Amino acid sequence: YDEKTPYVFFLGQWKSNLVIRNRTDDPAARKQGKPYQEMGLSNALLKDRDAFITVTSGKEGSVIYINGKFARSYPRHQLLSAYNGEPVRLVLGNLSTGESYWTGYISGLAIYNQVLTEKQVFSSYQKWVQEGAPIVEGNSCIAMYLFDERKGAIVHDRVSSDNQLAMPEIFRPVKLTVLNIPWWHDDFQWNRPFFI
Repeated sequence: YDEKTPYVFFLGQWKSNLVIRNRTDDPAARKQGKPYQEMGLSNALLKDRDAFITVTSGKEGSVIYINGKFARSYPRHQLLSAYNGEPVRLVLGNLSTGESYWTGYISGLAIYNQVLTEKQVFSSYQKWVQEGAPIVEGNSCIAMYLFDERKGAIVHDRVSSDNQLAMPEIFRPVKLTVLNIPWWHDDFQWNRPFFI
């Protein structure tokens, strides 16, 4: 999150569906009438079921894996293609505005600086399930959070001490939206549910 609209990168939940959005400079890749591209997976986040989600992205496009197995590919979607290297904030479990919170649990998060192969994704999945986290080899994993502290206000990065996450006791939106005009929302549509 860099205080601009749309987000640099957004991974969220809509009912049981996984939704992934990111800013793009390529008009051909954008969702019709929107300043972002969108991809996702139906029924990826089912109630009372754990899901190990892996998203890889590079020049060849993006791939979503569920529980170590290929689920869907998006050849024209490259995540972070419009990212310019400026510092960003990582907001987990909520939008920066405090809307659209995550209804499940996040048990772990790893961020890599390279595209993982299908074999690496499956191996990583097996290690997360069997050992609680993959073994970090080389320098491709740039951050890993296991959320196993069980107390305190800090989530420790297992790769580097530079990227700790703050876990506030009370969540205060980074960008509080008050009395916003409905049609300024990215997902505004002139339909009944939006006005009820």
